[in-house]
Amino acid sequence: MRISRACAVYIPASILFFAASPEAESIPRDANGAPVIPAVFASAPPHLDGILDDPVWTEAVRLDDFYVVDYDRPPSEPTTVYLACDSANLYVAARMGDRFPGQIRMAETKRDGQYTNDDHFAIHFDVQHLHNTSYLFIVTPRGTQATTIPDGSPSKVEWQGDWTAAARVDSAGWSVEMVIPMVIFGRPAGQHTIGVAAHRWLPRLQEEMTWPNMGRVRDDTKTGNWEGIVWPAERRRPALMPYIVAERVGGELSTYAGADMKYTTSSGLTILATAYPDYRNIESGVLGLDFSYNEQARADNRPFVTEGAAYYPESWIFYSQRIGEMYGGGKLFGQLGRSRVGLLTAYDRNRVVHTAGKWTWQKSDAWNFDQHMVWRHGPADAPHPAGTPMASDHLMYVSIARFTRQVGDREEHYSTQGGFTKTASDTANGYDFEFHWNRHNGNGTFGYALGGRILSNGFIPVEGLLNPADAGQRDITASLEWEKRRERRWFTEVGYWAQLKYSERLNGDLYHKDATLEGWADVTPDVAVALNGKAVDRPPYVDKTLYAWMGWNRRSFGHEGGIEATAGKVKGTDYRFVSAYQNTRIGGQTSLSLSAQGVRHVYPVGHRDRPLGGTDDRYQVIGTAQFDITPEHAVSGRLIESTQGLNGYATYQQVLRRGYDLFIIIGDPSADTWTRRVALKAVVVL
Repeated sequence: MRISRACAVYIPASILFFAASPEAESIPRDANGAPVIPAVFASAPPHLDGILDDPVWTEAVRLDDFYVVDYDRPPSEPTTVYLACDSANLYVAARMGDRFPGQIRMAETKRDGQYTNDDHFAIHFDVQHLHNTSYLFIVTPRGTQATTIPDGSPSKVEWQGDWTAAARVDSAGWSVEMVIPMVIFGRPAGQHTIGVAAHRWLPRLQEEMTWPNMGRVRDDTKTGNWEGIVWPAERRRPALMPYIVAERVGGELSTYAGADMKYTTSSGLTILATAYPDYRNIESGVLGLDFSYNEQARADNRPFVTEGAAYYPESWIFYSQRIGEMYGGGKLFGQLGRSRVGLLTAYDRNRVVHTAGKWTWQKSDAWNFDQHMVWRHGPADAPHPAGTPMASDHLMYVSIARFTRQVGDREEHYSTQGGFTKTASDTANGYDFEFHWNRHNGNGTFGYALGGRILSNGFIPVEGLLNPADAGQRDITASLEWEKRRERRWFTEVGYWAQLKYSERLNGDLYHKDATLEGWADVTPDVAVALNGKAVDRPPYVDKTLYAWMGWNRRSFGHEGGIEATAGKVKGTDYRFVSAYQNTRIGGQTSLSLSAQGVRHVYPVGHRDRPLGGTDDRYQVIGTAQFDITPEHAVSGRLIESTQGLNGYATYQQVLRRGYDLFIIIGDPSADTWTRRVALKAVVVL
């Protein structure tokens, strides 16, 4: 591993420049073997044009020893990264060599779009330096940007915090420059050390190159330590994101408005408040028809929910869709040393108060502890999930302890969990206890897992996705997994997974036992297949199913397709399910998608859900078209023909880097059939 002060001079594209620095030297490492990177302060910021000829890159620290962990070898093409900073920004540049620049892929033009099939470079910043979460900044050769905020954030760029980048392709490969303001991270002022890792995806060779080499099983304690960065002391101002909706349904016109407000304190805590957040206009995906004993989860895109989502309990404990249309709410979340805290409360239009909190303490890189709390308070006649009791007060508390051990290329995880639910009417008083252990050795080796759980009869989380039918049971689960990635034209990845699970009621009666065997393979980089066989004894039913899937054009942006099918016995019925989709792209601006699903249940005479027997057929066909006027302006439409009838809607979307976002919706995405509705929504950040 080498890190040096770089002597980078831009040379014409016809000449490949990856000369080793004359000042290269062995770098210091910490006790875990992680590289230690000194902060280099730039004399002047770069001019963003994708050409690495600015003085800052001559001054910068250089990282050039990338590795391909999947194949346990150095990369086929060279990559060099440059790091520098000043009192306000982090500066990143990278030079990606490619002997076949004509095959560089860069189809995506939208920010935060589908970049994964393109060549791209990404830099990871663990700004809290706790080796558990990282910000991710991605750039493609076209200069298209994408951002991953580890704790969750709305998509509005000005709300997240903006950063800039430029890229350029030449005869020797491509290069990128990035300027990332430190204010994005919301850290306290002063000197900090942050974790750094980088990766480059080269789709032509299906090769992921990483720096540094963190082992076959990624060990985040081995990321680079970028030391001596000084976070600025800034005057922080609240951000306000109001919206207004004008809606005409039939002949009736209505308007409503709301806003979200965010303020980050000097200590790094974020305070968020909301008033009348928009619930109705969320364009969620259409839920599938495939049978499941459990409720299907639906995405929630309300800024109040997505901002800092990782600081709040998991969906099986607290499912945000339980908060329907609300009058308002508040949140507090952030990192304080080795503690992460989050507290949320909201008041909905059914007069119910929803409160959720989470406290995480990371004792060390190996140990962390989570405390989850959810409380619901409201009138006894308020709506609540089917099968759950309702009381004026419903409390849930869950405590989780996790331990991770890294021994060479082997990683082991241990966790224990305990919790209880309590209601004012004593209708859902119960407890939960479980343990889990798993071990993974990386590419081409076996992984093992073992778990057990006991849930008392009254353990029912009214705000979570846990199925109430699961209460009152104890189970044990064992699984085995093997996966291998290979450098070859055919069968580039193969693997299988097997699981055995046994669960019984607390009185000793069988609840369910199941055996699952699944295999998958990337036949070529473009084509993949999977098979799954499952047998489940779930009294009074015995389910036996065979599942098959095939996907194609997986590397072809906008032309992906796939088909899946399930057949067998499910819940005492003869069951068939088929789903298929195909995307296509016309030119660089028009994309089309067609998907179809069909499901059939054949009930025998005497079935408890349909004593007279019969057949239940359901289907849905979804066609979507979108024309990108520019990367920030688009028109789209969707038709949904289903068993319930025909629905459709059309939209105009203006999603700007700076300025107000605008949505015009004709129709109602959430309705079962066509609705005469026109809605206009405008959002701005102040």
